[in-house]
Amino acid sequence: MTGQLKDRIAAAFLTLIKQKNVDKISVKDLAEHCQISRQTFYYHYQDILEVVEWIFHRRMEDLLAKSLQCDSAEEAMTMFLVFSEDNRAFIQKLLSSKYHEIISRLLISSLKNFLQDFFRLKLPDTSISYSDMDMTLTFCTYGLFGLLLDHPAIDKEGSREKTTAQICRLLSRLLESPERS
Repeated sequence: MTGQLKDRIAAAFLTLIKQKNVDKISVKDLAEHCQISRQTFYYHYQDILEVVEWIFHRRMEDLLAKSLQCDSAEEAMTMFLVFSEDNRAFIQKLLSSKYHEIISRLLISSLKNFLQDFFRLKLPDTSISYSDMDMTLTFCTYGLFGLLLDHPAIDKEGSREKTTAQICRLLSRLLESPERS
């Protein structure tokens, strides 16, 4: 029941964000939308930002689960780009709020965790040092974060395929190059 109510509150947030600015959504709005008390809201979440964090966490978990079922890195990257397209308006709305710095850090952290899990599970034999892997993850995270925000090529089908091929080619070079001390 607890997880279902958390999901209901998150769904209410996603509905309300389509109707009004993030800064205008209150705990009272979410409680009324879910027909619960404010106290019940606070039993499940500390604040609005924790709802946003829950949403990101769930979406990234789903994306990771789906991308791990892909037969190729290209297919998984295409899935990420489609995810980016589908969530771009939501993310940009969050980033235009007074919480933009917190949201940026949350997005970057979620994306880095996604990439770390993806690399660990999809590329277990990569012979790269821990510090190089951490730097690679950070580099890839910020690059994909930039794509997530405003790369126009991922909106067009033909361009998406080209972008996917380029990203996969670059990632494979980063991860397969011999280690240099």
